[in-house]
Amino acid sequence: MKKFLLNICMLTSIGVQATTWNVQVEDFQFSPASLNVKVGDVIHWVWASGIHTTTSLTIPAGAAPWAEGISTNSKTFDYTVTTIGTYNYQCDFHLQMQANFIATSVLPVTMPIFTVQTDKDVVNLKWTTATESNSDYFSVRRSLDGVGFAEAGRVNAAGNSSAIRHYSFQDIFHGEKYLYYAIAIVDKDGKYQLTPIE
Repeated sequence: MKKFLLNICMLTSIGVQATTWNVQVEDFQFSPASLNVKVGDVIHWVWASGIHTTTSLTIPAGAAPWAEGISTNSKTFDYTVTTIGTYNYQCDFHLQMQANFIATSVLPVTMPIFTVQTDKDVVNLKWTTATESNSDYFSVRRSLDGVGFAEAGRVNAAGNSSAIRHYSFQDIFHGEKYLYYAIAIVDKDGKYQLTPIE
């Protein structure tokens, strides 16, 4: 049985911290009436006056619809943006009271899980993406010292996706004492971002 230490590059999240956007719900208007947001941000409707709803009209495919009352009985409602696209919404009691927000992706990929496991002479890398935008492929990088990385292989990416996707890659272990792994996310424009190493 081979004994070795395998240092694992763990990725907990790639991206920036989510922003919460406040929308005042007043008599006959949402304020602001239009927002530019990122996937992962939260829209926070806050009651100011009147009896209203916030109800989705047209939203991107794969996004969750909503219909919530906003009044003295229910003063706030939060919606987490999960999909790129334009979200139009209205008050069901005042149909002229409409607004929207447009969601874009912060990075080509939001990747919350990355694991490395060994099985005899094989190193199994697995990762999951929550969103992908304009992604081309994943470059699996290997290092013996955690400083100089070389590409061990490539895995094609989905391109554009708001669904959870699972990926894997197998590498051969040659008895090294330490192995470090990271993944470079490469988009279709040739830009890339390397996952952090811990």
